[in-house]
Amino acid sequence: MSVDETHSLSQYAGSRGSFQYDETSGDCRCPIHNANSRPFTAPLGYRFANDVEARRITESTAVRVYDSHHSYMDGSEMHSANFGHFGIYYQSQLVGAVTFRAPLGRRRIDWGEGGNVVPRPKSELKLESLPSPVSERAQEFIDPPEKQEIATSAVLGGTEIVELNRICIGVDMPNLASAGVAQCQEAFLQSDNCPEDIRYYLTMVRSDFDASMIRALRDKGWTLRSVSTPSEPGNRESKEIHGEYKWVWVCPATAATGTQQKLTG
Repeated sequence: MSVDETHSLSQYAGSRGSFQYDETSGDCRCPIHNANSRPFTAPLGYRFANDVEARRITESTAVRVYDSHHSYMDGSEMHSANFGHFGIYYQSQLVGAVTFRAPLGRRRIDWGEGGNVVPRPKSELKLESLPSPVSERAQEFIDPPEKQEIATSAVLGGTEIVELNRICIGVDMPNLASAGVAQCQEAFLQSDNCPEDIRYYLTMVRSDFDASMIRALRDKGWTLRSVSTPSEPGNRESKEIHGEYKWVWVCPATAATGTQQKLTG
């Protein structure tokens, strides 16, 4: 750390927050909270994106992170369609994990006149018919076009869409998820595991996640396209998450880090 960096960090000490992640991890011995290190985190308001990076990690490392810190999906049932796992690092310390996989089935994508991805048309989404409070939140965050406003559509499948299937942050650090995901998107594009025909990324976020996550994803070029309704899996054990409504996000599979310099807590 340079002298200038040290000076800039000092203003955030004391009452404005600490750079040391001090929450007791108990008996956690995951790759993030091991006996040899403690994660170093930035307080609210500090520009930290330049110090976030993504690196390939093994499946066993990802599983241990998910087992310890994923809010609703542990490390079991890792799918055979996974392309790979990436660790999110801050100050060279592991703080989270992301898994990329081929999504199940095919997906239709709609574009507006400007060539940007748009939500599914209003007549299909029927946001007002969703149960409360999902309906109110959906109408607040999604502005669906009329069907005639859709310029073109295409059904993509195979590896044209790659899903960020699991995203997990193991420390308490505002905005780290969006900065880390952007780095992982870029690292995946440069990896040997990235399909040559990839066009879009897809991810799903529980509908009860706070609005700051929605703003952060939009700032990174993601479009909130639709709402996934609860459904029971046909070929594996049902989990609580299968009964939740989820936001379906889509993002072009291009460099995702261009705006992250602006990110603060």
